[in-house]
Amino acid sequence: MATYDEIKRRKLKKLEMDQERLAQREKDRVLHIKATLDTKPPASYVYMGLKPPSSRDRASKIQEENRKLLDRLLAIDKGKARVDNRLIEHKPESHFSRQRERTAEKIVKENRELLRRIEEQQSHYDHRQTHRDYKQHADRVGKISKYPLWNGRGNEWRNY
Repeated sequence: MATYDEIKRRKLKKLEMDQERLAQREKDRVLHIKATLDTKPPASYVYMGLKPPSSRDRASKIQEENRKLLDRLLAIDKGKARVDNRLIEHKPESHFSRQRERTAEKIVKENRELLRRIEEQQSHYDHRQTHRDYKQHADRVGKISKYPLWNGRGNEWRNY
């Protein structure tokens, strides 16, 4: 006949094995889950103005800058000799600055629309049904429990 300590050790060992088995099963399940998150960058569409500048655009911009430089050199050559000490403010602008501004404006607009939709949405949570479910669950637990349940009001105990 087994002693109390032996029975207790066996039950603890069985419980540990069950927990390890369940943990391993959960780990295997998590490892085999397929990803549902799309990590690809969003597609860029030409109609949205999101195409990269072509070599023609770049070449035409360089030609325009060269023409302006040549005009300035000709104006200097025709005029009398003087020192050009005026500060010309030059604001460097990248190719994508306007595109970034439009994209940022679009994102802000979409976020505002999404926030408006979220705020207008009504709750689907029915607290009365949840309370009824809780009462039904408590009654079932009370019926199958080994010990009486405290009902929370005064000194009343429910015996099942």
